[in-house]
Amino acid sequence: MQAKLIFSDGTTIEGNSFGYEKSIAGEIAFSTSMMGYPESL
Repeated sequence: MQAKLIFSDGTTIEGNSFGYEKSIAGEIAFSTSMMGYPESL
């Protein structure tokens, strides 16, 4: 199934999804820091 990530600045990334095959909306959080890791969850 084709999927898209659409960011608030208009950037779009297309790819293939895996797992749950329904349309959903949500937020993505990304952090490479180990300091404050529990707070970012």
